[in-house]
Amino acid sequence: MGNVLKSLGVTLAVSLSVAAALSLVGIPFWSCVILATVVQIVVWQGFQYYVSVQSSIKSRDTEKELLKEFIANSVTVPCAYCKHQNWTLIRLDDNNSVKCENCKKESVLYVHIETAQVTVPLKSLDVEDTIKINEL
Repeated sequence: MGNVLKSLGVTLAVSLSVAAALSLVGIPFWSCVILATVVQIVVWQGFQYYVSVQSSIKSRDTEKELLKEFIANSVTVPCAYCKHQNWTLIRLDDNNSVKCENCKKESVLYVHIETAQVTVPLKSLDVEDTIKINEL
């Protein structure tokens, strides 16, 4: 309740100040008070709408990024019991398990990471050129 009264007090003070300044140039005081109050309310509502839209857009973008990460770290695996395909998230920092959608039994997932050399395509299919390249 105190915040509402404080907000109304600030709005009224600004409206009275604007009306006092404009009444010095011959514009009616109470018309200026009403107009300044309405303008403040309209501008505030516009500002709130803008902030709400920006927040919604940022939230949607964040959600898309999280979904991309989720999809990148997920895999379809067969159940160890009934071989039904289940979609699950793979985490490298935790034990991975999946409860089968079909038989309701839990299977443990083991992640095996391996490295391999990057291969370079041969420039020529000629055997002599290939041997020369390998000798280097």
